[in-house]
Order: sequence, then structure tokens, then C-alpha cells
Amino acid sequence: KTLEEPSSRTIIVLVADEPARLPATIRSRCQRFEIKLPGQAEACAWLEHSGLDARLARLVLEASLGNPGLALQASKEGALELKAGCQSDLRALGHGRAQVLHIAESWVADRPDERLWHAAVIAREESERLAKGGVGELGLQAGTGIAELAAWFAAANRARQLLSSQVRGDLVLLDLLHTWPSSRRS
Repeated sequence: KTLEEPSSRTIIVLVADEPARLPATIRSRCQRFEIKLPGQAEACAWLEHSGLDARLARLVLEASLGNPGLALQASKEGALELKAGCQSDLRALGHGRAQVLHIAESWVADRPDERLWHAAVIAREESERLAKGGVGELGLQAGTGIAELAAWFAAANRARQLLSSQVRGDLVLLDLLHTWPSSRRS
């Protein structure tokens, strides 16, 4: 009720990372202000001022898609190592050197939401490499690999949402990882 009929002296700051998911009745009463991420140089300078060396600042900023707040948090939580592990798992999966069940079990046991975040970022980065032509770091080929990675990226983000529901996380991850593009099919 407060959002629908605030008093004349009330200012409400509503923060939403997905404003399209807010009801239209709420959105119609809002003034929208988008807060953009700082540029890479500014974000790296802030991270360095926060105590990270320049190389680590650049790496965690890249892994956090340019978000310096996430990058700082990631630097403290071993995110680069976690991302490297995810990349290794996906590479092995794509080359047929790993079993989906084993990877799903290990991911669900250790920070599954973060692993899915990194996996989605890895899929995005791989598709960007493929879009430039040639073979990506995970062994996928340009052409069919991009479409598969785009679909997988979307599925990974849906899976992240499912992890916060009553659905069993191991089944969510098992279903998703079964669809990881194979370099043998590309």
C-alpha cells in the first residue's frame, strides 16, 4: 500500500536489478535511474586502492564482468580458483573426459550458485572468442558452438534461479551439465 499511495512528503528508493520483473503498477509510479558500472581503468584503480595488486585487480574485474564490488568480494573468496576449476570441468566434459554426474555432485557440494555464475561467464567468454572466428579455449568450433553456448548461457542462468527453489540442486546441475556443448560434436 505504501508503494501505491505514498504520502506527498515520502521518497522511496527502490533498487531492482531486474526492473522488468516488477509489476507494471509499481513501475508506472517510478522514476528510473540507471547506475552504470565504472570504466575498467577507474574500477581497477579503486580495486588497487582497496589493496589488490594491479594484475589481480584486472583478473577479478574481468571475472566479475566489470563489477568492482563483485570483484573485490571475489578476490577475498577465491573466485579465480573456482572459475578455473569450472573451466577445467567444462573443458573435460566437452572433450568427453569427465562424467556429468561427478561434476554435478562436486558442484552442488561446493558453492553451486557461484559455480553456475562462473560457468555462465565462461560460456559467454567462449562464445565471444568463437564469434571472432576459430577455435575457442574449450575446443569448440565457430558456427554451431555459438548457438549452443548462447542456449547454455540462458539455461545456466535459469538453473541459478532454480537453485534457490525447492528443486534438488543435484538434479538441476545434472540436467544443465548434460547439455554442455561437446567439442566432439562441433
